[in-house]
Formats: sequence, structure tokens, C-alpha cells
Amino acid sequence: MQKINLYAPVDGVINKIEKISDDVFAQKMLGDGFFIVPESNEFHSFFENSQIEMIFDTKHALHIKDLESGCVGLIHIGLDTVSLNGEPFNIKVKEKSKVTIKDVLVDVDLELIKSKNISTETAIVFETTQFNNLTIKLNKTGKVKAGDLIGEINFEKETTKVSSKTLGTFENQYLKTAKEIYQYVGKKDNVKDFYNCMTRLRIVIGDKTKVNEDSLKKLGLVKGLNWNGQELQIIIGGEVYKVKEEFETVMAGTAQNTVAKVKIPFYKKILPTITGIMQPSIPALLTIGIIGALYNILLLANVVQPVPESGNLGEIDMFSGVLYILSKVGLNLIGIIFIYTTVRFLKGNTIMAIFIGYSLVSHLFFFGGGNGWPLFTIGSQEIYVKNYVDSMLPFIIAGFIYFYFDKWVKTWMPTSVDVVFRHTLTYLFTITLTLFVVGPIFGTIEQLMALLFINFEAIPLGIGVAIFAFIWQPLVLTGTHLAIAVALGTPIQENGYSLLWFGIFLGTFGQLGAALGSALRTNNSQIKQVVYGAAPAAIFGITEPLIYGVTLPRLKPFLFGCVSAAIGALFIVNTGARVLESGYMTLGIITILNIGPTGIYTVWATIGLLITIGSAIALTWAFDIDRINEYKGALATVKKIASRYATILNLKSKEEKQKIIKRFDTNLNDLKENNKLFKEFEKFSVKLQKLNITLEKINKTEEKHKYKLYKNALKNEGTEKFELLVENYNNFNLDLKKQPLIEQKNLLITEMEAIKKQIISLQEKTMKDTSKVLDELAKETKFDEMKNYADLFYNSVYSINIFFGELDKKEFKINNKEFKQFLVERG
Repeated sequence: MQKINLYAPVDGVINKIEKISDDVFAQKMLGDGFFIVPESNEFHSFFENSQIEMIFDTKHALHIKDLESGCVGLIHIGLDTVSLNGEPFNIKVKEKSKVTIKDVLVDVDLELIKSKNISTETAIVFETTQFNNLTIKLNKTGKVKAGDLIGEINFEKETTKVSSKTLGTFENQYLKTAKEIYQYVGKKDNVKDFYNCMTRLRIVIGDKTKVNEDSLKKLGLVKGLNWNGQELQIIIGGEVYKVKEEFETVMAGTAQNTVAKVKIPFYKKILPTITGIMQPSIPALLTIGIIGALYNILLLANVVQPVPESGNLGEIDMFSGVLYILSKVGLNLIGIIFIYTTVRFLKGNTIMAIFIGYSLVSHLFFFGGGNGWPLFTIGSQEIYVKNYVDSMLPFIIAGFIYFYFDKWVKTWMPTSVDVVFRHTLTYLFTITLTLFVVGPIFGTIEQLMALLFINFEAIPLGIGVAIFAFIWQPLVLTGTHLAIAVALGTPIQENGYSLLWFGIFLGTFGQLGAALGSALRTNNSQIKQVVYGAAPAAIFGITEPLIYGVTLPRLKPFLFGCVSAAIGALFIVNTGARVLESGYMTLGIITILNIGPTGIYTVWATIGLLITIGSAIALTWAFDIDRINEYKGALATVKKIASRYATILNLKSKEEKQKIIKRFDTNLNDLKENNKLFKEFEKFSVKLQKLNITLEKINKTEEKHKYKLYKNALKNEGTEKFELLVENYNNFNLDLKKQPLIEQKNLLITEMEAIKKQIISLQEKTMKDTSKVLDELAKETKFDEMKNYADLFYNSVYSINIFFGELDKKEFKINNKEFKQFLVERG
């Protein structure tokens, strides 16, 4: 056992931590220790020689580390002093500065704290898990002077060695989390369904009483929990899809679930479905974009040879030929990726999906100099039964056709012939429907759209190109963009240049600018993390991570990105710049290297690019509200209610509308008066997000290093080094780095609790009172849908919870057609 002496940090009266008036500290939730009621203003370290590890922003608490042992303790001056925003505290030291028991750390205005009716009780606690068998021995209680020896910490410095001759298997943090979630939600029999959105794992639960919420909240990747009826929403963040994939694996490895599935409304499935299909494909899309960019850079630098007009790759060197093939094969086979991710998302047979995908891109459709057989003609355009190289949407639809047709066939086909005939039948049905119905329909749409857009170049003043730039990213959402891009090849080759390609080029950077604007505007650290992580991909032309992760869910940034692309296009086209033939099929920043007709036009294009990014940032910053202010949002809703009420009862004067608004005055005033409370909670939530992100980074570093140790041990199995390597693997961790952050996080959560209780109480009261008034208005107007405004009110009152992903925004619905009919019937 080792020992660290503890000293009184201030003059005062000392006692056991169990006797402090705060339950969190008394129950040792933040660690064991003692507390002191201070009688002087100057506070010192409780270790003889130490280092200031961290000072809280509100200056009321410090983490201090003993230099000899590395033991970390927390001094928390006063209870609930966080609400004072640092006012009574004059910090005398800086983080990482070394101090002794004689150095003054902070000078505290105790009288100011007392005048606010806040206790000055000061807790000094130590997380007991940082060392083995850590115990606190208090040798002195009662009146003490600063610097008095008052007790000691006893502990075992060395962590207990885990020795094992069997290495076992390595599990990443997502699989571990998925397994723990599986246990804590009551295992498979209690799971009716599960899926994920952008930030949450959503599990429909059979019996809520079987869910261990406390254990779920303690999981490292879990940011919080929320219930929506029987649906448990586990808030994880941007990596939720990884946890969902592992959870799917865990569920698949257990006995068949016999609980009936709960029907989820279609509109709630749209975004999770898009995300579920698109997100797994992002690594492949990034690879396609980067290899294409690399090929174009090397081509411009004359490192690789261009493909000859004959198309015979045998005429160029091997390196040039191979790199060209790699730059094209991804786009050619992109459909296979999407049919695979579609069927995988639907939990169907992915091997069959790949087989169908390969059939639909088969080169055997190319013969006689063409692609397939003509099916019918629209005007001068022939529609073919052909392969779908460079397409995306037909494959996604084929994935759905295959999955649901296969599911239906299973319901009636006898087991005895199922294995032999079912897969053949579903394959033939899917291929036939895609080749003769789905493909031609979408092929027709794509060709008509391509013809339409090609004619946009003729619209004067660059207006046509600006329109194309505006709609390019919406086309990306539909999946028709690849076919349109391919169709632009013919006029580019005929003219030697393209104007429309500026639309593709700037459409990408409009979304990048809008996302950067969101990152600069928001207080939400998770959004910032997504933006900065996905920005490099967007620079090379892959916008999907930014679109689905940031701009589209917020909607306004997505539209501002489209508008900014149009602004940039108007500027560039009117300078006379062109995208040269060599720029065809280039993505992102690589396009800028293919601008002509002379070098000066590259400068104009660069200015246009900066205009696009700058406009998107400015528009997003100016008009995209980070979150709705509770009072302002509620007031806007009340005005809408008053207007609707006045329309129904044919009230004309402003005074009559004002009377309706006054019926909500109490709730509106409560929200207005408590604006500071909401802002304080927002500030705490931002700090908590940042702590979680830092902890995630440390966990990833720890996992990466452990995996290296694991692989090293595997290589040496059977050698004399094996047991030592296993021991190194089992005992490696970064707990000393994580522990102060975990303590800070726990303390932050504890301090948020008091504010959170006030906010919840206010929110519940506001919604209860509002619903009562809306019920009265519904009776007075005989328009029952007046009650639906409670959902709009909810979105304002719970704005902060929605913003940080704890709750879903409610859909507000009043059918205007039915309302007009109601007015007619009312007379």
C-alpha cells in the first residue's frame, strides 16, 4: 500500500463527506473524501506538491494532481456556486502550473456567496477507481488551519495485473456498446424493432420495465436517452450507424425473435432509410472521387498518358492504363454498391443483391457498337433495354423490388422447393422488371432531363447555368445526377468545352460553404465535428456526408448552398470562362485545373468559387437560426393561433386578436423571464458535448493501441513472449487521461441536474396550460384541429432538447383544404 498526505486547503471546520448537505457528494457519486466549511477567503492545495490539472470555466472548481503519485482530486468551492458564473472567485494560478500547500490558488468572496443564500460547504473528493483499493482516512475533524495535516489516501499504485494464457478475441468499442445495449434493453425478446436516424439508435421496446436506463446512461458512447411511446431513443451521435450495425450483428446471433413488429409511420422512415442506404456507401464514394482526382492531376502533370481516340488502352503504358481503369471502374459499377447497401439495409440476401447488380451492369449488353436493344422511341430519342453502368437510382429500386418480392414468395412457396426455385424466381422477376419497366421509365426521365439541361447553356447571361447549379444537389438526392453527368459528355466532346459543368463544380462548394456556415453559427459541437470531418471529402466532390449529416436535416443551409452555387455560376459564366473537355467527369477542386480558354480564366473561376463559398457561409450565418428561442417561438405560434381563431369567428379588429394572445400571457411571460435559465443550460450542454468528444478521441486512441498489442500477441502465440504480450494487452488503458475528464463530466451532469429540473418543470407546466387553453379555443370555434397547435408550441418550448438531439421535432399538421371546407360548412 502507498500513502499520500492530505492537508487542509483553507481555515475552517472539517468533516466527513457523508455529512455534507448535498446528496450527490454525500452518496460519494463523485468519489470519496471530506468537506470543509471555510472561515477564510484564501484556498490552497490539499497535496504537498501538486499541479493544477484543470480550472472550470465558472472558477468554482479545480482538479489538482499530486506530482509524486499522479492521484487527482477535485475541490468544489460552495454548493451550486456554478450559477454565480465565477463572480466570487479570483483565480491566482493557471492550468498546468505547479504549486505547494503554501501557494494561494483562489481568493473567494465568501460573503457574496452567502448573500445569494448558497452554502459555502467545500467538497474535496477523489475518484476511487483511479487506483486499486483507494481509501480515504480522515485523522482530524472540527476546526483546522490551512496547511494542517488532516488525513491520508491509501492505495495500491500498480493496477492489478490480468494474467491469462488465452488471448481471446478483440472487440471494438461499437461491438462492446452494442452487446451492452442488448443486455440492458432486455435482450431480443424485448426488442420489437430497431433502426437508426442520424444521431440515435431507436429501439421499439416490448416491456419498458425490463430496460435498465441507469446502466445505459453510463455507457461511454451514449449521450442520453429519450422515450417516445414504446420507442427508446439512445442518443449516440454521428457514429450511431456503426453501433446499429453491431447491434444488428448481436441480434442476428441470437434466437429468432417472436415478438410482432410495431408499424412505424412512413414519414419517420424516409430519412433513416436514405441514411441507411447512403452512409455505408460513403467510403466507396470517397475512394471513387479521390482516385478520379488523382488520375486527373497526374494527367495534367503529364505523368500519365491520355487514353487514345481509338480507346485501345494497349497503346499507352501499363501504369497509365491501370490508373485510368481504376478511375472509371468505381463510377461504372456504382450501381452494385447501392443495390448492396439497399438490400443490406432491408436485411435481405446481399449475395443475391450483388448478383443482380452485376447482371445489370454486364458488359455483354454492349454489342455491335451499341448498348442493348431499342425498346421504343420518344421523339428522336430511342429507349433501350440495356445495362445501367453509371446509374444509381434503378439499382436502389431493384433492391426494394428484390427484397419485397422475395419476402412475398417466401409466404407461399413450399419449403421442399424453396431452396431450388425461390432465388431463381426472384432474380428473374427483379431483372425483368428493372430491364423492361423501371430502367426504361427512369432512362426516359434521365434522357429528357439531360436534353433539357443541355439546352440551358443557350439561355443568355448565364441564367440557364445558374438554374442548373441551383438544382444540381437536389438531383444528387434523386440519384439521377450520374446519368445526367454522363449525358453531358456528348456536347462537351463536340464543343470542346462545357458551361454546365460549372453547375456541378459549384453545387459541391455551395454545400461546403453552407456546412461551414452552420459550423461557425452553431453551438452544437456534434454538428461542428461532422462538418470538419466531412469537409475534405467535399473538396474532392463528395458532398453526401455533408448533405445527409448537416445541410439537409437543417434544410435552410441546403437551400442556401444551392442559391450560392447559382450566384457563383452567374459570375463565372459572364467572365467568359469555360470548363475544358479535359475537365469532363472531374470532381471538386480538380475541375479548377481544367478551366480555359486561357490561364486568366482560372483566376475568374477561382473568384467565382470563393464567391460561392462566401455567399453560402454568409447566408447560413445570417438566416439559419441555430435554434428557436423558446419565448420568441412560442409568441410566433400564439400569433398564428390568434389569426386562425379570428378567421374562424370572423374577428376583424387587432384588439380582438390581442385578447386571444393574452390568454397565453402567463406562459409567455414564464418563458421570457426564464430565458437566462435556458441559455445557462445550453452553455452546460455545449461543455458536456465537448467533453464527450474528447473522451471519444481518447477511447479511439486506446482502442487503436490495444488492437496493435492484440495483433502483436497473436503473432507471437506459442513463443516465450506470448504471456508477457497478453499481459501487456490486458493491462493497457488510458484511464489516467480519461479519469479527470470523467470526473469533470460527472460533476457537470450533477450541476446541470438542478437547472434541468427547473426547465422540465417549466416545460411541463407550459405545455399543460397551453393544452388547456387550446382545448377551450377548439370548443369555442368547434374546430378540433386547433389542438394541433400544441405540437408547434412543443417545438418552441422544447427547442433546447430538440437542438441537442434529446427529443424529436413534432410534425405540425393542419389540412388547409379541410380547413377551407370547414369554413364553408360553418357558413
